[in-house]
This record gives sequence, C-alpha cells and structure tokens, in this order.
Amino acid sequence: MKKALLLLALIGPAVALAQNNNAPSSYDPHDIKITGYLQTQFQKAQSPGITSFSGGDFSKNSDNRFMIRRGRLKIDRVDTYSSIVFQLDATQDGVQLMDAFIQLRHPSQKGLSLTAGLFNRPFGYSIVYSSGYRDFPERARVFQTLMPRERDLGG
Repeated sequence: MKKALLLLALIGPAVALAQNNNAPSSYDPHDIKITGYLQTQFQKAQSPGITSFSGGDFSKNSDNRFMIRRGRLKIDRVDTYSSIVFQLDATQDGVQLMDAFIQLRHPSQKGLSLTAGLFNRPFGYSIVYSSGYRDFPERARVFQTLMPRERDLGG
C-alpha cells in the first residue's frame, strides 16, 4: 500500500503538468481551422489625464475611452503526426504575434509530444488557459506584472 501511494505521489505531478492548453482548436485531420474573437473595453476615469495601469495613461483632455483589448485571429491545422498553430493579436497598439509553433507527436505515444516555436509559458494554470475560455477574461495583476507577454520562445 505504501508503495502504491508513493508511486501515485511521484506520478501525480507529472500527469498534472502533461495537460496542455496550447493544443490547436481543430481536431479533424488535415482540416485548416480559422477562429478568432474580439474583446472591447470602455474605461471611465474620475478626471481627465489620469494614469492607468491597463491601457496606458489617459490623454490630457479625456476622461473616457473605448479600446480593443484583444483582437485574436488563430489559424491551425492538425494531422496524425503534427499540429501547426499561428495566432495574431490586433489592438490599437498594433499587431503582435502571439503563437507560431509546431507540435510533433507519434500516434502510438499519446502522452509524448515535441513543441517548438512561440507558445504559452507552461507556468501555472493562469497563463496556459486561454482568455477566451476563462470566467474572467483578465489574468490576475501579478501575472500581468511578472509575465507581460505571456509567451515563451523555444522548444
């Protein structure tokens, strides 16, 4: 019994880390899927020209504004051995590359894959969980401060 509990304690964290939300949204082989969403934001300040944590400072004569918080466009393709993901974020600050990666896998090895490119940092559940699926679209301020880009480049 002790050996079984020890084995469960050792394998449990590895299974939890194996969960991946970077996975493409398309699961039909050879199907290219284009998805996206738009999140707008209205801000009202107490007085014109104040400083703001989110969205930058207000202009001198303005106490309200509309913004595009997130404008995501995602293109992905899945086949038996690989997945390719490309995602852009377009806001009033410009267009930014969010994801550009490839995942390679072998069908007989379900839990094993190799991912290379620009993708979410696997740090906790807040970063890898998409803002399109979270109950509250904004991450905690501590994550916004520690990881402003939310992405990692590597393999």
